[in-house]
Amino acid sequence: MEMVSLCRVMAILHFKIVMPMRWLAGNTHFLGQCGIDWSPRSMGKAIDALEAAMMVIEEDGSKYLDEHFMNNIFSRIHSDSHGNEIPLQPLVDVMTYQYEHKQTEAIDGSKVLPFDQLNAELFYPQRQENIETTETVNLMAIEVAETILKELRDPRKATSDYLSSKEGQFSWGQTTDDEHGAMLGKIATNDPAESPFASLTQQLQSFGRLLGIHASAVGHARINGDFNRDVDNESNSGAYHRLSPEMRESLMKFALKVAPAVRKSEKTSLNIQREAKQQKQDQLRKKKIIAAQLEYTKALTYVDMFYSDACWRTKTHAQRAFNNLSSTAARLNAVKEQIRIRVIGFGWNNLHHPWSKNGVHYSPADLLKHLINNIIPQQNK
Repeated sequence: MEMVSLCRVMAILHFKIVMPMRWLAGNTHFLGQCGIDWSPRSMGKAIDALEAAMMVIEEDGSKYLDEHFMNNIFSRIHSDSHGNEIPLQPLVDVMTYQYEHKQTEAIDGSKVLPFDQLNAELFYPQRQENIETTETVNLMAIEVAETILKELRDPRKATSDYLSSKEGQFSWGQTTDDEHGAMLGKIATNDPAESPFASLTQQLQSFGRLLGIHASAVGHARINGDFNRDVDNESNSGAYHRLSPEMRESLMKFALKVAPAVRKSEKTSLNIQREAKQQKQDQLRKKKIIAAQLEYTKALTYVDMFYSDACWRTKTHAQRAFNNLSSTAARLNAVKEQIRIRVIGFGWNNLHHPWSKNGVHYSPADLLKHLINNIIPQQNK
């Protein structure tokens, strides 16, 4: 049942959060170009809305199965002429189309609304195996919300820069009217930067023995439309076909002339890159070997300590040695060392005890209790 519950949780996550966010990110420039007051900085409002929704779900997991609540996560990310918070209408229209108009052909040949049927089973399940997951889904939803909030707010990650609650530098709360206006119609994703790599990968996968420079050239030519040709309107053709016949011939002759030198340079650069990569791998391997040697040496030291008088071998010995120490600091260090002897020396990692929890340090007595009740008894097994 756990796997069915997880599928239900992830499906809701995809259709109610991921799908709207992806559409917004991918169409931000189109919205701005169409005169809608939405820029890449406006995505900060969507992030803020997601954070607010996750905070509610964190407190009440049942909200995750509330269709009205989930449908309205992004219902206040836009503003009308009076400054009132309203839904972004193009997003509403797209989601409406997906659920209420987009049809596909079923096995029997009939037309159905697949997203609508899925949505109904996710929030109003009819199948018994789905009905039985409701309680588990509520619990999982809380974990999902906690995880998303942790990731969003992590200062080490870029997402925190888009949160108004964290005063992120790219958040909507820190965006000026000038910044927002200047970015209207601009792309909110890194698609232009990734497209050449995708084209390069596609070429290399299709033609395994193709040189990297050739694969890259094909990708760039496609993206730029250099060799596109419009027979009806030559002005729409790519750069190559807009050249005069003499210029095209000259360009081809020049390319053929410099091709050997370019290939040689590419091969040299590639070899240098491979050598640098190999050197890094060798250095990393050496560091790992040294680290392993140091770790092994440390473990051997603790093994020797176990078979020396420094080790508290029995419960009685441990209690007596602990009581003979006068200061709290001495007791704490001694008990920690006894735990390290077993954990590091013999690799009993499952018997390790943390030194603190939630910023509060465990007392020497707590650690001694763990040593006596959990670790020492293992020595006789």
